Amino acid sequence: MVVTQVCPGPVDSEFDKVAGTVGGMTGGPPQFLRISAAQCAREALAGFDRGAALVFPGRAYRVTIRALPLLPRELKRGQAAQSAERVRRGGRGSRISSPR
Repeated sequence: MVVTQVCPGPVDSEFDKVAGTVGGMTGGPPQFLRISAAQCAREALAGFDRGAALVFPGRAYRVTIRALPLLPRELKRGQAAQSAERVRRGGRGSRISSPR
């Protein structure tokens, strides 16, 4: 039996249109990290076929994910705090608004 976990990064799909985030939200992932839904599916199935336990579709995203453990913790915390603040402020494309 083969079980493959697929961890897609930013994938261009109709979800962006439905969520109102066409083009990504301000400060969202850069365009070079985005892949098509077809590419994501191809890479996920290829990983399954070769028995991979974990698949990160998209070359740029895969490199980014592998580099994250090498970054200083303070840098990662700062980025996470900035992203959380954008969501709390209801940044462009965000469907979550701050409580009043």
